[in-house]
Amino acid sequence: LEYYGGGATQNGLLIEEQRVNSLPYSEEFDNAAWNKSAIVTVTANQILSPDGSVNADEVKVTGTPASGVHLVQDQVSVSSGETYTLSCFLKKGQQRYAVLGFDTAVIPQVKGGVDLENGNIITGSDSSTQVEDYGNGWFRCSITATTTATFGMNCNIMLNDTDDVTVIHTPTANDSIYVWGAQLEEGAFPTSYIPTSG
Repeated sequence: LEYYGGGATQNGLLIEEQRVNSLPYSEEFDNAAWNKSAIVTVTANQILSPDGSVNADEVKVTGTPASGVHLVQDQVSVSSGETYTLSCFLKKGQQRYAVLGFDTAVIPQVKGGVDLENGNIITGSDSSTQVEDYGNGWFRCSITATTTATFGMNCNIMLNDTDDVTVIHTPTANDSIYVWGAQLEEGAFPTSYIPTSG
């Protein structure tokens, strides 16, 4: 059953097609399966996530920032011509903007960004970008793309210093966002979150 706002009021049956989350550590961004930029660190279990537990991770720029992309990234093997949707729950830390992206097996790269202060989709985002407000400052952002190569597809979660995904990412020291519940599923839209652990 689906419930309004996590409460006791039933909305009705939640009926969805069967999906699989292809990201093996959907809540463990400190795991080695998630690659990090050189000056990005992940600290586990910092704040309440949308499931009400203290299990959301902080992604933070440390050291001296350089021009370029600052991200956490997981790679999944895919075949050409398949449609995938990447989603993640995101919350503002010291940085206001976050971007999801596909690359390598999706050419040109597909990106979608969100303003974590108000949930607005930011400039330059792909037309597939969706944002859903989950309350308490959390937004679920998603993008969808069809693969153009049989390769390892990078699934990126990036900090951005502007409200435009086409501008090179140059965060400042201590910029951070909170992340939880990443999901990569084969299909043209996001379904309910499917947690994974290995």
